[in-house]
Amino acid sequence: DSLSWRQQYNGNWKNWRTLLDTKNTADYIVETGSTGIWDWRKWNSGYAECWGNFSVTPSTGNATNSHDVSLPFTFIRTSSDSYKVQITPAKTALYISSCGDCNSSNNLSHTTTSFIFSYKYNNATPYNVSFNLQVIGKWK
Repeated sequence: DSLSWRQQYNGNWKNWRTLLDTKNTADYIVETGSTGIWDWRKWNSGYAECWGNFSVTPSTGNATNSHDVSLPFTFIRTSSDSYKVQITPAKTALYISSCGDCNSSNNLSHTTTSFIFSYKYNNATPYNVSFNLQVIGKWK
């Protein structure tokens, strides 16, 4: 649980000195990976982050479309809003007037393993669109 060091000087060992222990250890990455659309990192402190690109062809033109997006691992629920989602239309997301992590009635819908992603598509002809997603929260 700790990293200690001591010096030998003129054949004599000096006292042990603690360099790192559980009180002064910096946070560090304990796990990384790629799953489906996601790349992700988990930190020793419990912080977690994942990012990816979501592509879809809208099911309906000139309407609000919703999709359920699965997360690469389970986030813990620390409050009613257990993690934060940032959604940014990618360059190929033409005809998008709004988007967010809610269903078509603008209600937030988070579970520990997924969220509902909603966007307003403003064109009669559905073309493939793409969004960059980033999620931050706690995994432990």
